[in-house]
Amino acid sequence: MFYQMENESDEELTPIEVGLNANGSSVAMVLYTSGSTGVPKGVRLSHRAVLNRLAWQWATFPYQKEEVCCFKTALTFVDSISEIFGPLLTGHPLVVIPKAITQAVDELVNVLERESVGRLVLVPSLLRTIILHRSDPQAPKLKNLR
Repeated sequence: MFYQMENESDEELTPIEVGLNANGSSVAMVLYTSGSTGVPKGVRLSHRAVLNRLAWQWATFPYQKEEVCCFKTALTFVDSISEIFGPLLTGHPLVVIPKAITQAVDELVNVLERESVGRLVLVPSLLRTIILHRSDPQAPKLKNLR
C-alpha cells in the first residue's frame, strides 16, 4: 500500500521500484537536486546504478587491507553513497565525521590523524585548506592518508 502525501504527484512506484520484488532496476534511493531551477526534483537511483558505481570504485581505487575510511559528505550529495557503502560493503572501517568538524580544518586534520584515516573524498578547496594547514610544522602529517 502506498500513502500519498499532500501535494505529491499521482505517480505511484511499482512494487519492483520499492524493492518488494527487488532486482537491478529497483529503486535503491531517491536523491533530490538542489532546486537551482526553482523546484527540487527527486532522482531515483537503481540498485544496478549504485552497484555499478561501487564496482568501478573498487576496481579503480582498491582498498588496502587495513585501510580506514571516513564519511563526511552530506547525505543529500551523490558522493555520500560511495563514501558510505564503498568501505562498509568491503568490510573496511568507516569514521563518521560531523559537519561541524569538517568546517574546522584543524579539528578535521586531528580526527583524520587520530583515527588513522587512509582515504577520504573531498573537493579541491578542502584539499587546498588541508595542505595549507599541514604546512605548519606543528600540524599532524596525516601519514596514513593516501
